[in-house]
Amino acid sequence: MIAAVSLCVTFVGTMLGAGGWLVHRMDAKIDAVDDKLSARIDGNGQEIAAVRSDLSTEIAAVRSDLSTEIAAMRSDLRAEIAGLRGEVTEVKIAVARIEGPRPHFVTSR
Repeated sequence: MIAAVSLCVTFVGTMLGAGGWLVHRMDAKIDAVDDKLSARIDGNGQEIAAVRSDLSTEIAAVRSDLSTEIAAMRSDLRAEIAGLRGEVTEVKIAVARIEGPRPHFVTSR
């Protein structure tokens, strides 16, 4: 009977030891994976910061180019509008000449 009890105690002890070793081993693997993921995330963060910096630089350059082009277009439009004003005035004068003077309400006899 003592042999059976000691065999059971040995078996339970072995199972607990194997379970402890397994938990320890899995914990070590999880820590290794966690370290690798942390390193990748940190690397990605640096890459994202570099891309963000490049995009900011490019956006600033595009804004500058657009501002220059818009200023040139405004200048051209102002010149066009000034030219059209002169032409409209000339058309008004030409129409007035075609119509002639306004008729008088009182006619001379």
